[in-house]
Amino acid sequence: KRCVLVMGRSIGTGPAVKLAAREPECAGLVLLAAFTSIKAVAEQMLGKAAMVMVDRWRSVDNIAQVRCPVLLIHGSADQTIPAQHSLELYQAVRHARRDIQIFENLDHNQYNWKTIIRRLEEFFQQFDVRDPSIPHRLLALPREVFEEWGDHGKGCAPPDMWSPFRAVFYGASAASAAGG
Repeated sequence: KRCVLVMGRSIGTGPAVKLAAREPECAGLVLLAAFTSIKAVAEQMLGKAAMVMVDRWRSVDNIAQVRCPVLLIHGSADQTIPAQHSLELYQAVRHARRDIQIFENLDHNQYNWKTIIRRLEEFFQQFDVRDPSIPHRLLALPREVFEEWGDHGKGCAPPDMWSPFRAVFYGASAASAAGG
């Protein structure tokens, strides 16, 4: 049964794409501020100096092998990794259902987390997370993380709404999600 959802952000999107391409158990792939290749980003920042780089993470090639649903999220004002990278990755998906969301006026490290979390929840609804045979292993962020984000974190952790996927963002654990 396919029950692993892989998510990567920025430089973490390279390993996430490679993992999803290699693992048939991957049920879904979410990429935030993804790049087509590290070398392409370096060329935009460094120009010809990037020619000496080894192009280790070529997501634009690897994503063609992904067979699970893919969601790409990017900000239109991203100067670090322009949104064009996500658009090219979207076009490179060959064997999977795909979706892309470009949020207006968002930069690389500046997100409206409340809006992004809603979009992730829409994507996650296609997966049956109520199946008790699937062990939920969560990477939980403590509530303080949201408080540190100031206005970007406000309203992101409603105490009355817990699910295994919300726990990834809201700081719950599987036990607290189940009321224990």
